[in-house]
Parts: sequence; C-alpha cells; structure tokens
Amino acid sequence: MTDWLFDTPWWLPAGLAVAAIALFVAGNNRQDAALKRLAAAALGLAVVLFAVSYFVNTPKEVVAKRTREFVSSVEKKDRPTIERLLHPAAHFLDLNKAKIVEIASKAMDTYRIKDVRITSMDVRSTGDTIVAVFQVGSSVEVQGFGGSVPTQWQITWEKLGDEWLARGIDGTIQGIEMKDAVNRLR
Repeated sequence: MTDWLFDTPWWLPAGLAVAAIALFVAGNNRQDAALKRLAAAALGLAVVLFAVSYFVNTPKEVVAKRTREFVSSVEKKDRPTIERLLHPAAHFLDLNKAKIVEIASKAMDTYRIKDVRITSMDVRSTGDTIVAVFQVGSSVEVQGFGGSVPTQWQITWEKLGDEWLARGIDGTIQGIEMKDAVNRLR
C-alpha cells in the first residue's frame, strides 16, 4: 500500500489529472457545480500523489540511489565513498570491508575497466534488508583483449542507525568465476 502512496507509478496521477480535466469540461458544459467540484478533488488528489511520491524518498529509492553512488565510486576509485557506503561487517566472497575497498580500486586498474553503467536495476524489500539486483555494462581490457563485459550484481543493504549500508555483495561475470577474478587481484 505504501508503494502506491510514496512510490506512485507515473500513470496514476497523470490518469487522475486527465479524468479531472474531462470531469471539469463535462461539468462546465452542463453547468453542473457538483461535477466541477469532483474535478477539483480529482486534480487535488493527483497533485498530492505526485508531490508525496516526488518529495518523500522510500527506503527502496534511497537504496537505489546508494547503489548508483556505490557503482560510481568504484569506477572513480573513490575509496572514502566506498568505505562510507559499506557496512562494518560487509562481505564479498571471503573479503571483509577493508579488502573490498582495496580490491575494488585495484580491479579498475588491473582489468582497465571504464565506461561503467548500470543497465537495469530491481530493488526488493526483504524485511529488515533491501536487495538491489542490477546489471552493469562496462568496457574491459585484459592482456590485449578487450570489449564489453556484462556483469550482474546483488547488494544487500541493511539499515544501521539512520543509514542504509551495503552488507553483502555478490556478483557474476559472464563466463568467468568471480573467485578467479578476485584471486588475480590478490
């Protein structure tokens, strides 16, 4: 229910606004004050839904923004931001938070990864955590071979205090075992 209020699909307020305009035109043509009041109420509801959806960030929206920020910080090798977004007990394969920060920066140089972009993202609430599953496209060059390499990632975000922090990270690279890719970086 809160998704309909705080994360309203665009078509709902737009549909209400169109219905309000149609009601107003019909009410104006018939000189019916009740129809015009109904049109004003429908338009008011559309505006309220749009405003609440736009100005109130749901936890899923916060996690989606943080996921984009995390991917961007990895591409830029921005260690302080990566560290700030990671939970103190963060893990990726058998790596802890400090190793994740180190490996993330090292991977960008070793595999000459650039043009990193999130191509799709699905954010799901799972009780106390929120999981972001997303596809990343990037340009990679390793030992003279290069090209676009699609990867899929999953970050489990957990609320610690007032912030959502990345607790668990998992990923797959097309045709390559993630463990092998990380072991090359050690």
